[in-house]
Order: sequence, then structure tokens, then C-alpha cells
Amino acid sequence: MTRAYSIASPPSQRSILTLVFNRVDHGPGSTLLFGLKPGDQVHFKGLAGSFRLRDDVPRNLLFVSTGTGIAPIRSMLQTLLSKATPQVVSLLWGLRAQRDLYYQEGLHELVAARHPMFHSTITLSRPDPGWTGPTGRVTALVQERVKTVDNLAVYLCGNGGMIKDVTGFLRSKGLCPIYREKWYDEENEEE
Repeated sequence: MTRAYSIASPPSQRSILTLVFNRVDHGPGSTLLFGLKPGDQVHFKGLAGSFRLRDDVPRNLLFVSTGTGIAPIRSMLQTLLSKATPQVVSLLWGLRAQRDLYYQEGLHELVAARHPMFHSTITLSRPDPGWTGPTGRVTALVQERVKTVDNLAVYLCGNGGMIKDVTGFLRSKGLCPIYREKWYDEENEEE
């Protein structure tokens, strides 16, 4: 049985491979991975896909993800923002609730590392009381924030519904490069 996982570590980090995944009850892949102990050996197939960072200079970049769709986008952001970039780089990340938040320190480190052109926003579709950030679907956030697709390249990773809706919205605004990687996780799909 084969399971596909996106790599969250940047290509420059050659000695460590970082994966992001949710534990699924009785899921063969996540059960195996969660059961690993330091020193355990695993075997895997190499890269299989085309979702990668392109050279879109001088276009501004918009990254949109839901749930663990942040994994390849995290890798791209770390690669892109490790060097000076003149582009405006924005991340819109949709999750269900606070318990689904991770990589907060890493996102703040990117901003703290003096990348004034990097902006990130997290929206929760089912926030707990006390959440002060944006609420609702990430698709609504895209519709609110994107006024034009002129000079824009977009990277989408997450559930199929988000990718379909955001792609349709962006295409209604005009033509721009849209790169996508779809996954489906019924239990953790952002609504």
C-alpha cells in the first residue's frame, strides 16, 4: 500500500526530511509513521509530482493552503524567503480550529527575519471562543484580499473544494499562473 506525503523541509536541508500529516484512526500510513522510534529504518520512493516553486520573478506570489496542505508551501516559503526577494509574498492558510494550528513559530520567524514583503493570515472555519483572528473559509479570505491577478502567481495546496473554488474565482479575474496540488482528507477537510 502506498501513501503520498508532501515534504515540508526545504531542498537545502539535505540531512532531515520533514513530513506533515494528521493521524488517522486505523490509517496504515499515519499509524506506521506515528509508531516510529528514533533509529527505525523506513523505505520510501522519491519525489513524484510537479508541485514546486517556479521562477515567477517579478510576479507577486500568493500561497493558499488548507490543513496539512501547508507542508509543501512551508518548504517553498523557506526556500524563497531565505534569499532577498523583491516580490510581495502572501500566505493565506485555512484551518478548522486552534487545535489544528502548527508552525506558528516558523511563520513568525520568517517575518522576524526581516522579510517585510511577507504577510501571512490564518483563518479558522470553526474557531473556539477567544479566537481573535479571521474566521470563515480561506476561499472567502482570497475573495476579500485578491482584487486583481495582474502580476500575480498563485500556489494552491489542500482540499479539492478549496482548489476548485479559488481557481474559479481567480480565473474570473483574468489570467495568471496557478500551480496546484490537491489532497483529500474527509475528517480534517476545512469547510
